[in-house]
Amino acid sequence: MDTDCNPSSIELLAPAGNLESVKTVIESGADAVYFGSKGFNMRQHRPTLNLEREEIEKAIRLCHSCDKKAYLTFNSLLGCSEIEKAREELKFFSSLSPDAFIVQDLATVDMLHEMGSPIPVHASTMINVHNSATAKILGGLGVTRIIT
Repeated sequence: MDTDCNPSSIELLAPAGNLESVKTVIESGADAVYFGSKGFNMRQHRPTLNLEREEIEKAIRLCHSCDKKAYLTFNSLLGCSEIEKAREELKFFSSLSPDAFIVQDLATVDMLHEMGSPIPVHASTMINVHNSATAKILGGLGVTRIIT
């Protein structure tokens, strides 16, 4: 778990709802950008927000070319009928090498570990970590950062 409290480790992270806003966040000086796909994120029902697969690939490439981090939100709660589709999406997104996945459902953490994904996993605010016991459990599951 990331426990470095050194002020030099502070990261300015900003959301982006489309490819244009990814560019704006980068130009504005953020260290990292987070964004989601059209599915499997908590803002998936907003038609004007979120990126198509091709845009996600472009966004990650753009962030990395500007020496910025790209975090992909995959923070939906998954129903049983969505597990296989989620697994396929995670495989594809892992191949794009985002700097981390921001997740809510622990099934997502398990799937990423099953597939041997080297991408770090961050716990979304929606996991609602309120105490050190929960943080330790998440750390034991391989979560490297908790977004409080």
